[in-house]
Amino acid sequence: MAGWKLLKVVELLEDNLAATPEQLGDAARETSEELSERHERVTASSLLALAALADAAASQKFAAAAPAAAAAPAAAPADSMQPASPAAAAAADGTATSGAAQQPPAEAELLQRVAAVVAASGFWKRQLGAKSAPVRLAAYRFTAQTCAE
Repeated sequence: MAGWKLLKVVELLEDNLAATPEQLGDAARETSEELSERHERVTASSLLALAALADAAASQKFAAAAPAAAAAPAAAPADSMQPASPAAAAAADGTATSGAAQQPPAEAELLQRVAAVVAASGFWKRQLGAKSAPVRLAAYRFTAQTCAE
């Protein structure tokens, strides 16, 4: 993955999620309804794109860690359960501090950037509490997808 390009995409998505309807169009030429509809589409699409980028970065992390896991001896049955998140996976196998060394820096930085976006004050309340059904649906899909990792 080209790290700096993906970081620019995350930056653009972050800007889209923070934008108001008036910032996404020309209020003098378009009605408030058109601006609002565009804002809903951009917000929903940005949430889904952010989830896809996070998923791709997490997949790269696991793909990079897979050869090391294959070389490790067989684990006890309790260790055979797959953790729910990349952080839980790192904590479960004791590589929480050395996991960043196995993961390419671009993916690590991308995951940190996505985490910073969703950790912003009011992010979840604004997205999950949106009046627009497509925005709420995208926010719940984003939540389900990131919690399943």
